[in-house]
Amino acid sequence: MLLRKGGRSGNRSLWCAANRDPAVYADPERLDVTRQGPAPTLTFGGGMHCCLGAQLARIELAEALTVITRRIPQAHRCGPRDTPASDRGPRSGNTARAHGRVERRA
Repeated sequence: MLLRKGGRSGNRSLWCAANRDPAVYADPERLDVTRQGPAPTLTFGGGMHCCLGAQLARIELAEALTVITRRIPQAHRCGPRDTPASDRGPRSGNTARAHGRVERRA
């Protein structure tokens, strides 16, 4: 997408640039699944522009984690939950973080 100086981009998000701002992240081109920063994530959008598939993605992730923990007995949930369940929802913009651990087999 070419944006001309002084031109209007409308209400479009540049998804290819999401969470890759060099002014915010030290190494924006490197994939880092543990990356945290001051900028909010654009993954599912928010408010009236919330992704319609966000809830489906969350359900799929929950199911995948359930299957993983059943098939791999060494996988455990650990650590605190960052966001109370009552604060999550399709329009809240809040997400929960689940910490996990996989132990080596004896």
